[in-house]
Amino acid sequence: MEPNHYPLPNFLVVGAAKAGTTSIYQYLSQHPEVYLSPIKETNYFAKDIPLDKIRKDYYKGGELDVEAYVNTDLAEQIHIAFVSQWDHYRKLYKNVRGQKAIGEISNSYLHSSVAAREIHAVDPRMKIIMILRDPTKRAFSHYKMTLRVGLVKDSFYQEVQRDFAALEKGFRVSHLYVEMGLYAEQLKRYQQYFPPGQMRIYLFDDLKDNAAAVIDDMLRFLQVDPSYNVDTSFQANQASVPKNAGLVHFLRKTGLRTVAKRLSPRFLGEAAKKVFYKEKDDLVLTQRDKDFLRPLFEQDVRELEKMIQRDLSHWLS
Repeated sequence: MEPNHYPLPNFLVVGAAKAGTTSIYQYLSQHPEVYLSPIKETNYFAKDIPLDKIRKDYYKGGELDVEAYVNTDLAEQIHIAFVSQWDHYRKLYKNVRGQKAIGEISNSYLHSSVAAREIHAVDPRMKIIMILRDPTKRAFSHYKMTLRVGLVKDSFYQEVQRDFAALEKGFRVSHLYVEMGLYAEQLKRYQQYFPPGQMRIYLFDDLKDNAAAVIDDMLRFLQVDPSYNVDTSFQANQASVPKNAGLVHFLRKTGLRTVAKRLSPRFLGEAAKKVFYKEKDDLVLTQRDKDFLRPLFEQDVRELEKMIQRDLSHWLS
């Protein structure tokens, strides 16, 4: 079958990053009437990502050969790739077998200035799902992820200031700790193209407090059987922090981390986690962190409150 005959997605989870989208992917993947792209984050519709400027140290285990991958049976799940060709994107859905809800989850779509327009051009009936998180806590969670994988080594306060002041910014070019949490501006872009009935906006707090209720509502929105028992008892992508951030940063920067992951069996990888990472995440947001970030988010949060008609004052406390 030619790619143009493969089904197209009819829903997209567009972010936000570090707001539970990996858990959402694993929850929805359990449902027999839902098909999700085997590449969780394809980034296809974020046409403004400067692919030629992406920092090479962002890639986990090397850059994916998308063309080679889409010509496999797609059995291996990939967390993130940069799919730029339409035929390649279409092939990600070649294994659809009658599922009603077909989609993908790319966190870049919320921050992207063009993704909403690009999505609408492909299908103006597309259903859009967003999960939004306290932007300060989102930024801190984002930092802990970059710290864990060796992309940064200094304190949150130092790294967020450095990133905010960076002259060259962009998805996977800089970290965008602040910019990815300016949701009102991002939501407006989707409201320009999609009516309220085609969008669902959830808060990370809702997902954390009652994931089953969020998934139940999501399944109804996607018009699949909500009675199917989806296991929401776990959270994916749990954070861990390195014992020595400088060492992990060095291993990533020099490429030794990638080489070790390729050569070491899985059990050695698990052993390495015990050697390099703490059993308990002991990093906390300081008052200085909050005092720096809250003013940057305040106006956007106030505007978002009106847009989604939810009290978000706890985000600014």
